[in-house]
Amino acid sequence: MIEDEFAAQVEAELNRQIDAELQAELAAKRMEIARRLRREAVSREYDRINARHPIQGPGDPKAEAARVAAMRAGAQRDAEWMARVNSRPVEGSLVHQRSRASLVPGSEGFEIRPARRS
Repeated sequence: MIEDEFAAQVEAELNRQIDAELQAELAAKRMEIARRLRREAVSREYDRINARHPIQGPGDPKAEAARVAAMRAGAQRDAEWMARVNSRPVEGSLVHQRSRASLVPGSEGFEIRPARRS
């Protein structure tokens, strides 16, 4: 009978230890799964945030060519307008006050004398 009681005590202790280890393993496994799921959710969110917008991708080649042509035409118009505006003298400026003939260097009446040598 003592052997039976001893065997029963061993089995009871074995069951307690197995239950404790099983609970610890289950808790660790739960934490591991929770971390993995959170990590995947964060990764999906960052992938959504960092995803390229459709406008960033390559567009229709015909539409792209038309857009580039329109940009170049606009730039050409702007360059022509700026050249036209910048070629006119501004009223009140020194260039506007002088006659066109005095715009040539040296025609203002000044001349540089050669340096004296002693």
